[in-house]
Amino acid sequence: MRGPLFKTLLPKWIITRAFFGESISDLESMYSIIIEERGKTEDTLTKFDEQLALAALCKIAWPGKVPGYTQAIQSFKRRFRGIARSVRLQQEFRSRIGRTLSTARTANDISFDRLSSVFESAEATSENQA
Repeated sequence: MRGPLFKTLLPKWIITRAFFGESISDLESMYSIIIEERGKTEDTLTKFDEQLALAALCKIAWPGKVPGYTQAIQSFKRRFRGIARSVRLQQEFRSRIGRTLSTARTANDISFDRLSSVFESAEATSENQA
């Protein structure tokens, strides 16, 4: 799934993805899972839903997002390399989405002060062989 904001940011990601070692298909899979966990489809997707999902994946800024979150999410996402091709990784990622991320309705409902405030058991090690 690619919402309007995702599509707008895609060219910039293509340029920088090699630097971060990220796969566009993996990012899209994580983004889509977050959107789905929020109960949204391409037809019901709002700008807020997209901004929240992309902020969680650290692709856009969010009020109060701390530098530690940015570093932690990069490490967290590395655990899910290959998610676009792995049902097991998709299920694991889905299980890590915190209640706050799936239910937030306003910017005040969520804080990006630490990874565990967005993803459940985010500090736990994940086995992610695809």
